[in-house]
Amino acid sequence: MDWARAQSTDNSLASALSASGASGLSTTAAADGVSPSDELAHYLETAIASEYGANSFRLSASYGLDRTGLAAGSSLVVGGLESVVENALDDLDVLLSSIVIRIAYDDDGVSLRLGTGESLSVDRVVVTVPIGVLQAGTIEFDPALPTATTTSIEALGMGTLEQLWLRFDEPFWSTDATVLSVVDETSEIAEWINLLPSTGQPILVGLTAAEDVPVTLKQNDDDFIQAALQTLVPFVDPSLSTATPSPTPTVVP
Repeated sequence: MDWARAQSTDNSLASALSASGASGLSTTAAADGVSPSDELAHYLETAIASEYGANSFRLSASYGLDRTGLAAGSSLVVGGLESVVENALDDLDVLLSSIVIRIAYDDDGVSLRLGTGESLSVDRVVVTVPIGVLQAGTIEFDPALPTATTTSIEALGMGTLEQLWLRFDEPFWSTDATVLSVVDETSEIAEWINLLPSTGQPILVGLTAAEDVPVTLKQNDDDFIQAALQTLVPFVDPSLSTATPSPTPTVVP
């Protein structure tokens, strides 16, 4: 990252690793059978891919590594996401399922056109929508957004991530580790998030990211679940179960 930020142009993480020499790690396996080179590849293919939904060739080395994931100590919301915004919504009018299709603005205020044909007039508007919505032109702006803004919108990329939530009758794993993954594992599940320590329930969340997402989308639910269960075999605690994790799980929407 230090090398990338010193360059005159932005570089991908993959390019920065190569050009800076940071990727030149030993391929000699340590006592645990994993080499420093293996660890780097594993980090890129799991932690980085599932955190950003993109591989190292698409991610900026200068600006793309500012977030920290669950494994790094971020908080996990339990009991419903409404608890995060409940108090902030006091005394506010909230319109749900109200699609905005046009935003007209001038010095006097803002007019919002809804998909139902209704209109609202307000003093100011803060627009927070996914980058994909802006790129698709789903919302019409009048006047049009400045060229510098639209150019930046088109240049930005959006990661892809699929989550598979599995709830089991009983846990077959005994570790309190938050993240479960296997070095050199080539399955479509980059890593598993273990929610048992934080929720008390035997729930695992499988993350599939970047180029693996289109592959999983070609499978039906049953095939994908069975393939995902096979990736959990290394985490079976023989003292809890004598079989592989084969119970039919609940797919949590």
